[in-house]
Amino acid sequence: MITAQILNLSNATTIEVIYSSTLKNLHVPTIPEGEQTAIVEFPERKCAEVDDLITEKQKAAEVMRQYKKSLIYEYVTGKKRVAGGGAVQ
Repeated sequence: MITAQILNLSNATTIEVIYSSTLKNLHVPTIPEGEQTAIVEFPERKCAEVDDLITEKQKAAEVMRQYKKSLIYEYVTGKKRVAGGGAVQ
């Protein structure tokens, strides 16, 4: 669309030429600033939500790792016994 406008406004026959005064009158379509802001904010908001979920899952995974370590420690030190108490065959 803009390329077509530039070619249409060009005053050349062999080499395309366009002057600054012509460029000043060139219409470049844009969307309203509020809409541009909304477009930018949407992915930023979604990325923040995803980052929060990742942080939450990482914390949960760390809690599980700590729990696993404590269980291993308790069984290894004899503070807990394996259910059934039988020897492994």
